[in-house]
Amino acid sequence: MKQLIKKILPASVRWQLRKTYLDLRGWFYRGNRYHCSGCGQSYHTFLPMSDGALPRDNVVCPGCGILERHRMLMLFLEKETDLYQKKHRVLYFAPEYSLQEYLRKQPTIDYLSTDIDSSLAMQEFDIMNIPHPENSFSAIFCSHVLAHVIDDKLALRELYRITEKGGFLLLLDPPAEIPKTIEDKNADTPEKRLKLFQQDDRYRIYGQDFSERLAEPGFEVEVIDYVKTLPSEKIEKYRLSEKDLIFMCWKR
Repeated sequence: MKQLIKKILPASVRWQLRKTYLDLRGWFYRGNRYHCSGCGQSYHTFLPMSDGALPRDNVVCPGCGILERHRMLMLFLEKETDLYQKKHRVLYFAPEYSLQEYLRKQPTIDYLSTDIDSSLAMQEFDIMNIPHPENSFSAIFCSHVLAHVIDDKLALRELYRITEKGGFLLLLDPPAEIPKTIEDKNADTPEKRLKLFQQDDRYRIYGQDFSERLAEPGFEVEVIDYVKTLPSEKIEKYRLSEKDLIFMCWKR
C-alpha cells in the first residue's frame, strides 16, 4: 500500500497530508506532563513505539513523530555545540520532519538533507557514493543509518572525505552489549536478515568495537553519554533513554 501511495501522490502532497495528520493528532494529546524538543510542544502523554526491534511505551511524540534519540539530539545541539552561534554547512541523512524544519530556519545553518529513497529529503543519493567534493560540510548527522548500509566501511570513508577539517560527523547508533560487530555476508535476503538482525533491511548489529570502526577512516571519536549528565526530572520530562549514546567523530 505504501508503495502504491508513493507512486500516486507527489512527495510534497504526501508530506503535507502527514503534517496535517500530525498537527491534528498532536492537538488531541496536548498537556503539560511531557515536552518535545523537536516540535516545541507539550503533551499529556507520548505514544508507544511498536515498529522495529525494540517496541516500547510512551516515547513517540504525537505532534511530530520523533523518538528519544531525536529529542536528545536537539538538546545536545543547543547546549553543547556552536551550531547556532557560528556558520555551519550541515548535511543530514534520513531527516525527520520537525528536526529538518527547525534546522532549516536557523540563520547560521546552510542546510541539506539526503536519503537514498525519501519524499522528505532534499536530495537522494547513496551514502556509499556521495556526489559532493572533499571538505564540503562542517557538520554531518547520521542517525541509525550505517547498520542498514551494505558496506558501512565504504560509507564511512565517504563521510570522512566530505567532512571539512575541524568539522564533525555525529552518529546515534548505540552498540549492543557484545564485544564484536555481528555481520554475515550470507544474509543476502530480507528473510535471512530478519532472522539474524531482527530487521529485514539491516546488515549488522554493532558491538563494543563500534568506535574502532568509526575511527578507521581517520576520525577522532568521542563517545558522549549525554543523557546521564542531565537531571532525572529533565530525562523524564523529555522521555529520554539512558541507553542512547552520541558518537562525535572529529576530522582534526
